[in-house]
Amino acid sequence: NPTDSAAELLKGTKYPIGGHKGFGLAILCELLTGVMSGGLILDEDEEKDGIALKSTSHTAIAIRADGLMPMEEYENRSRELIDRIRARSEQIHIPGDGFWEHKQRFERAGEIELKDELIERLNGYASAYGIKELV
Repeated sequence: NPTDSAAELLKGTKYPIGGHKGFGLAILCELLTGVMSGGLILDEDEEKDGIALKSTSHTAIAIRADGLMPMEEYENRSRELIDRIRARSEQIHIPGDGFWEHKQRFERAGEIELKDELIERLNGYASAYGIKELV
């Protein structure tokens, strides 16, 4: 039963945001991270023998989109998905938006801004390996 009492919440089962769909996604995440990696699942004890890297669990999955449909169709459908999300609200941030804005700014300027500390560090590596320094 829904509650806004922390004490009551601790007595019951905590469901993720999103109701039954959020719960399904949470189970999927546990299967992909905890179960498949051999790491901890849910509230499993960190001291359990044989658990990989204690409480850290990672799984990497690669999906070849053009194995399921032509790449052009995948790209078009992906764009359509993003357009439909953006049509609902201007305030929604789509992952990758910040990167895309930076990339476009770099391309317009014809250069990439680097912090002085990074330039010094890269020039140190260049010097150590006998490579021409950046600036």
